[in-house]
Amino acid sequence: MHLLNIIRPYINPAGAFDQRLDDYKRVDLSIVRTIAFAKIRWRYSLDIQNVFNFSNTAWRYYDPYLKAVAGQSQLGIIPVLSVQASW
Repeated sequence: MHLLNIIRPYINPAGAFDQRLDDYKRVDLSIVRTIAFAKIRWRYSLDIQNVFNFSNTAWRYYDPYLKAVAGQSQLGIIPVLSVQASW
Protein backbone atom coordinates (compact mmCIF):
# COMPACT_ATOMS: atom_id res chain seq x y z
CA MET A 1 0.00 0.00 0.00
CA HIS A 2 1.35 3.40 -0.96
CA LEU A 3 1.72 6.05 1.78
CA LEU A 4 -0.19 8.70 -0.20
CA ASN A 5 -3.23 6.44 -0.37
CA ILE A 6 -3.33 6.34 3.43
CA ILE A 7 -3.31 10.09 4.15
CA ARG A 8 -5.14 11.43 1.08
CA PRO A 9 -8.69 12.48 2.00
CA TYR A 10 -11.62 11.01 0.14
CA ILE A 11 -13.59 13.57 -1.84
CA ASN A 12 -17.14 12.82 -2.94
CA PRO A 13 -17.87 15.17 -5.89
CA ALA A 14 -21.57 14.24 -5.92
CA GLY A 15 -22.06 15.64 -2.38
CA ALA A 16 -19.67 18.59 -2.67
CA PHE A 17 -22.25 21.20 -1.66
CA ASP A 18 -24.39 19.17 0.75
CA GLN A 19 -22.77 20.58 3.91
CA ARG A 20 -22.53 24.22 4.92
CA LEU A 21 -20.81 26.11 7.71
CA ASP A 22 -22.87 27.79 10.44
CA ASP A 23 -24.07 31.36 9.90
CA TYR A 24 -21.32 33.97 10.15
CA LYS A 25 -21.89 36.51 12.95
CA ARG A 26 -19.81 39.61 13.60
CA VAL A 27 -20.48 43.11 14.95
CA ASP A 28 -17.98 45.87 14.18
CA LEU A 29 -17.56 49.27 15.84
CA SER A 30 -15.89 52.30 14.28
CA ILE A 31 -15.07 55.67 15.85
CA VAL A 32 -13.68 58.48 13.65
CA ARG A 33 -12.46 61.95 14.63
CA THR A 34 -11.21 64.63 12.22
CA ILE A 35 -9.18 67.64 13.41
CA ALA A 36 -7.85 70.45 11.17
CA PHE A 37 -4.72 72.45 11.99
CA ALA A 38 -3.59 75.18 9.57
CA LYS A 39 -3.43 73.38 6.18
CA ILE A 40 -3.30 69.82 7.50
CA ARG A 41 -6.37 67.73 8.29
CA TRP A 42 -5.80 64.80 10.66
CA ARG A 43 -8.16 61.84 10.71
CA TYR A 44 -7.97 59.43 13.66
CA SER A 45 -9.99 56.24 13.70
CA LEU A 46 -10.43 53.21 15.90
CA ASP A 47 -12.10 50.15 14.42
CA ILE A 48 -12.94 47.16 16.58
CA GLN A 49 -13.89 44.11 14.55
CA ASN A 50 -15.95 41.33 16.13
CA VAL A 51 -16.79 43.39 19.24
CA PHE A 52 -18.76 40.57 20.90
CA ASN A 53 -16.02 38.01 20.17
CA PHE A 54 -18.28 35.60 18.25
CA SER A 55 -16.59 32.31 17.37
CA ASN A 56 -16.97 31.73 13.62
CA THR A 57 -15.72 28.63 11.83
CA ALA A 58 -13.56 29.67 8.89
CA TRP A 59 -13.17 26.21 7.35
CA ARG A 60 -13.17 22.53 8.16
CA TYR A 61 -10.31 20.14 7.54
CA TYR A 62 -9.39 16.55 8.18
CA ASP A 63 -6.88 16.15 11.02
CA PRO A 64 -4.92 12.91 10.51
CA TYR A 65 -3.79 12.89 14.16
CA LEU A 66 -7.33 13.08 15.51
CA LYS A 67 -8.64 11.00 12.59
CA ALA A 68 -11.63 13.31 12.41
CA VAL A 69 -12.85 16.47 10.75
CA ALA A 70 -11.97 19.58 12.78
CA GLY A 71 -13.00 23.22 12.42
CA GLN A 72 -10.63 26.19 12.28
CA SER A 73 -12.00 29.30 14.03
CA GLN A 74 -11.36 32.83 12.84
CA LEU A 75 -9.74 35.49 14.98
CA GLY A 76 -11.64 37.02 17.88
CA ILE A 77 -11.62 40.74 18.67
CA ILE A 78 -9.38 42.72 16.29
CA PRO A 79 -8.57 46.37 17.11
CA VAL A 80 -7.36 48.60 14.25
CA LEU A 81 -6.01 52.08 14.95
CA SER A 82 -5.25 54.44 12.06
CA VAL A 83 -4.04 58.00 11.55
CA GLN A 84 -4.33 59.86 8.24
CA ALA A 85 -2.96 63.28 7.31
CA SER A 86 -4.29 65.25 4.32
CA TRP A 87 -2.98 68.53 2.96
